[in-house]
Amino acid sequence: MIKSMSLLTLLIAGAAGFAAPGVEGQLTVPANRTSGPGQALTLRFVRFASTATSPGAPIVFLAGGPGDSGIRAIKGMPPEILNELLSIADVVAIDQRGTGSSEPLNAICPPGAMLPRDSPANPQRMLEGLRERVQRCLIHAAENGIDAAGLTTAESADDLEALRKVLGARRLTLLAGSYGTHLALAAARRHPDLVDRMALAGVEGPDDTLKLPSRVDEVLRRIPALLDGDYSTLGRWALTYRVPRPLNLMNLAMDCASYGSRERLARIEAEAKTATLGNAINFPLPDLCDLPGLPRLPASDRTPVESRVPALLISGTFDGRTPVQNAVDVARHLANAETLVIDGASHGLFREARTMQSIMAFFRR
Repeated sequence: MIKSMSLLTLLIAGAAGFAAPGVEGQLTVPANRTSGPGQALTLRFVRFASTATSPGAPIVFLAGGPGDSGIRAIKGMPPEILNELLSIADVVAIDQRGTGSSEPLNAICPPGAMLPRDSPANPQRMLEGLRERVQRCLIHAAENGIDAAGLTTAESADDLEALRKVLGARRLTLLAGSYGTHLALAAARRHPDLVDRMALAGVEGPDDTLKLPSRVDEVLRRIPALLDGDYSTLGRWALTYRVPRPLNLMNLAMDCASYGSRERLARIEAEAKTATLGNAINFPLPDLCDLPGLPRLPASDRTPVESRVPALLISGTFDGRTPVQNAVDVARHLANAETLVIDGASHGLFREARTMQSIMAFFRR
């Protein structure tokens, strides 16, 4: 279903100076396909028409998080980047289920208490408080008709197949970053004929949701400022996590559903004992994931994705969340994959000129 142009669309198309106007659309999908017929969700997207004479498969942008809005991200895209993408194919930005303007709306837990700024945090006490908050949030969500069990990457991957049908496209080209790469790989697994090609920046493989402490240490050793003992930038960043913050239920449910294999969990536990920051990068996971009401995907979803879909996998040497080795491991199982490593780049790979240049060249083949 395609709606007429809305105020949001006009703002995107007009104020940003993009070459083609965007049209806002929506599709209806099951809230939880595993539980049978029942509640439905409305997902929203924006589609920009290609300026090409013979456009390729629509380019669908998959935002990260999980929990980020694809529509909001496209609003912040430099016009010259979007215009170049439009010279290749239509561009579609979708708000995944539970994000932005897509249902379920307001899947947010209220902020917790302010953490002290003059003393070390107590992780165990924080975890106890978080468990109570999430338990209350899950009860409140259920009372308001939100099925947290339907907030999984598998459901979102099936949503992309539904989007393909709404767009009337034979296949989709996927442009993804961070968690969006995790979703793209799941879509390629679940729907082998869905994906024409995919560009993945900051790769999160099927079993990479929970991060390896050793990979964080590898990145810390590469950063000169930290090696010189200057932790001021890291301190300012960490301070933001001490102020009261809402808890995104969609983010938590998605990550807990993806979880980690037994081998991954055992490796994290072993590495955390000697890592510089312990298992801080994963906190408060996986400890919250045993709460009743949170979903868990089957172990098969954490096995490598085997596919012949052409794929470009981009990594940065300063990225501790989606390190270079993630892309190396994923590429081993993709018959038509190529990797690009950008020296000195961190998790914000889309801000790197070389990233976008490589993606454009890959999409034009």
